[in-house]
Amino acid sequence: MRFFIPLAVLLLSALGASVARADDADYPAKGLSLGGRAAWYQADNGLGNNQWYGGAQARLHLTKTWAVEGSGDYRQRLDNGSRISVVPVQASLEVYPLPTLFHIAPFALAGVGWYYTRVNAPNGFNSTQHRFGPHVGLGA
Repeated sequence: MRFFIPLAVLLLSALGASVARADDADYPAKGLSLGGRAAWYQADNGLGNNQWYGGAQARLHLTKTWAVEGSGDYRQRLDNGSRISVVPVQASLEVYPLPTLFHIAPFALAGVGWYYTRVNAPNGFNSTQHRFGPHVGLGA
């Protein structure tokens, strides 16, 4: 079940984008698009805390090759009884190297993000952290 919801959001987003642009010869078209997103988080601590999570995005296609995007997500997990909540808010620049080849266009992105993290431990220890950092990614 933990894979079903993010996978359903991803598939419906892709289907919606494909149906909306099916008769458009200039794909991706210039303009604003809004939608849901799903992402896979892989922890670098080796504890197997990997998981799917979701959020929303707004993407503005400046040309067929370049776009800018703003996104926000929410991720929560339990780790040894502690509840860890993470809210990344990101701004990205995207490049579509093959903009008219496929209706599902591959892209690369890079940008910056603000990452809000809150830890609520069962012993009453609570911590909040605000981090700023870069990110890179691939998508379609």
